[in-house]
Amino acid sequence: MNSGTNKKFTVRIVLVFVVILVLFCTTYFINRSGSVENKKSNVGLTPADTKETISGMMSKDSDGDGLYDWEEALWNTDPNKASTLENGLTDKQWVDAKRQTLKNDGVLIENTEDPNLNETDRFNREFFTTFMALKQSGNLTPEAIANIASQLSKYVETGITEKIYSLSDLRINNNLSTSDYSKNIDAIFIRYAGKNIGDEMDIMKQNSSESGSGDFSQIKSIADAYTSLGNEVLLAETSENFSINHLNLANSLLNIGFNLNIISMTNSNPIKSMPAMSKYIKWSDILSTAIQNLEDLKNN
Repeated sequence: MNSGTNKKFTVRIVLVFVVILVLFCTTYFINRSGSVENKKSNVGLTPADTKETISGMMSKDSDGDGLYDWEEALWNTDPNKASTLENGLTDKQWVDAKRQTLKNDGVLIENTEDPNLNETDRFNREFFTTFMALKQSGNLTPEAIANIASQLSKYVETGITEKIYSLSDLRINNNLSTSDYSKNIDAIFIRYAGKNIGDEMDIMKQNSSESGSGDFSQIKSIADAYTSLGNEVLLAETSENFSINHLNLANSLLNIGFNLNIISMTNSNPIKSMPAMSKYIKWSDILSTAIQNLEDLKNN
């Protein structure tokens, strides 16, 4: 397999990864929207980082049943239990039987024994074909989507240096009233009403579909809008009472913009877009909480 084919295949696996995370993120925020709590802390929030890598995920078998954890996530079996169904079969035996059924039904499972494939390419191909086989046969459950999203989000290599601002970077004005602060922030957000902020999920979903172009470059303008909005929020005055949430608001907007910029270059740098997508979702969670806190502030 030549380098051009390798890259093309890597783009395909990244697009599948994006599909999974978009589905997971959409479900997560729908479920979360009705139950957002007013989170309070004495420190700013940042997404949890991990030192685990994609290499670790490829070879990890927590229960020693011969089925890797990422495969258990796809097939919706328990990675910590050798026989999830307790039917006399190990999860590996059960999955092998399911694979054979899919082959018999004409669902293609590609051969991953190509000697020209390195470890990452072999994982990419096996993951992609298993995912598509389950999807085409109607066996890809919402639980499996959530499980594999969680697995990939946990193990993708980070390699991204984000800028995290601290409380000392804020402009504190303790004479600023709640009303004036809310009006100032509202005015900033209104200026960005026509910048398509929030449309990036639809664009990712459309371009990751089988009929989509796979071109994420149009996300670049939205990424720039997030960054500009985040800079304006960062420079806006706040008081000590609002400082934690204000900091979370600014950091989340700026880092969503940062990671969307990377995602917009998926075709030219697909591997880097995977951790960027994961971090985008984490920062979106922080932004959702910060915005809810702003709404609570205005209503109190």
